[in-house]
Amino acid sequence: MAYVTGKWASTERIMATDIENLKTIKSNILASVVEYTANPKPSYILDGQEVEWTEWFEAMMQRVKEIDELIAAEEPYEIMSQGVTP
Repeated sequence: MAYVTGKWASTERIMATDIENLKTIKSNILASVVEYTANPKPSYILDGQEVEWTEWFEAMMQRVKEIDELIAAEEPYEIMSQGVTP
C-alpha cells in the first residue's frame, strides 16, 4: 500500500486485459509508423540482405488493420433496430 493523494492505494500490479494489450501493440506500431513517415528511410542492401521500407510500412499497416479487427471482435457492440407495427 502507498499513500497517494490523501488516501491509501494498492501498489499491486493488475495485469492488462487482452484488449488493453492489443491496443498497446497497435499504439506501438503506429508510433513506429509515425517516426518512419516523419523521417523516411531509403531501401538498401547490406551484406546481401535487402531492407525494403515500403514493404515494412505496408506490413505495419496490415498489422494495424488485423489488430483493429481483433479489437472489434472482442469489444461489446450494440445492434440498433426499429420495429414497425401494422
